[in-house]
Amino acid sequence: VKDPRMHFALNCGAHSCPPYRAFTPDRCEEELEEATAQFLENDIVVEDNGARIRVSRLLKWFRDDFTPGQDKSTSALFEWIVAHTSESTQKR
Repeated sequence: VKDPRMHFALNCGAHSCPPYRAFTPDRCEEELEEATAQFLENDIVVEDNGARIRVSRLLKWFRDDFTPGQDKSTSALFEWIVAHTSESTQKR
């Protein structure tokens, strides 16, 4: 996958998939950002005052798409998540 945000635009019907939504050619880039932020906002659970973070299975299944290059670590995945979430989500 060249753009991992596509995972938040496609729906296979599984519980862990993002909700269905339509995308328009003129706003596709903005809509992909919105879909990504919305999915992460709804599916990330912070526990134990930030000591533990639960993420969607989708992020685990397609980790390689979210962590391009050699570093497939949890911290590399976390960096991608932080870069694509709102400040309010990051403060949780």
